[in-house]
Amino acid sequence: MNKKNNYAALIQQAKKHIKAFSILIKDIEYERKGILYSEMFFLYLSALNVKPDRIIESGRARGQSTLILSKMFPAAKIISIEYDQNSEDVEISKKRLSKCKNVQLLFGDATILFPKILKNGKNDMDPCQLTVALD
Repeated sequence: MNKKNNYAALIQQAKKHIKAFSILIKDIEYERKGILYSEMFFLYLSALNVKPDRIIESGRARGQSTLILSKMFPAAKIISIEYDQNSEDVEISKKRLSKCKNVQLLFGDATILFPKILKNGKNDMDPCQLTVALD
């Protein structure tokens, strides 16, 4: 398949799934310090066939991506780590995520917490199926 056909296939896949994604996020108010919907749509498309038991997120800020992840994967446990528990964003994210029963909010250094969380998982040090860094 040539490059032009690859792009056409990607566009068709995006068109196929945009409505479901739009419905998923329709009640989520955009947060100016949060991840863009287009970036989360990319993650959504990338993760369509992934059914994680657990997602570990580092860098919660005001909880935009955490909230969307919670809706994308309602059966998964979402562990969200924020370094600065004195940030002005803490109360905002806590309020936004208060109804998300599958979200656990942690504070600390993700480089220290991440290995501990993985070790305490179902499978000792199980590898991540999908890792995406969105800045």
